[in-house]
Amino acid sequence: MNQTAREFARLRRIIERELPGAAPFLPGASEQELDRLATETGLVLPAELRDLLRVSAGQDDPDQLNGPLNFHHFLTVDEIIEMHRMLTDVVGDLAEPVVSR
Repeated sequence: MNQTAREFARLRRIIERELPGAAPFLPGASEQELDRLATETGLVLPAELRDLLRVSAGQDDPDQLNGPLNFHHFLTVDEIIEMHRMLTDVVGDLAEPVVSR
C-alpha cells in the first residue's frame, strides 16, 4: 500500500470515529471493479488511485446528504464512471489526458 492509500485509510478511521453520522464507507474495490473503471473511462489508472480504491470504493451516500466534508462524499466506482462520462460530454475534444511523469 502506498503513502496515499495509508493516509486515506487513516482519514477513513478518523471520519468513522469522529463523525459517526457520516455516510458509511464501502469495502475496497475488487480487481474487477478497478478493471471496469479503467475500461469504461478509457484511462490507465495510476497505482496510487488503484491502492486508494482498494481501501474503500467510496461512501454509500445515495442522497448525497451525509458526506463528511460539507456534505461531499468520496465517490463510488460507478459515480467516478458517471462523472467521467459527464465531464467528457461537456469538454469533448478539449480534454487531454494527464501524463504521469
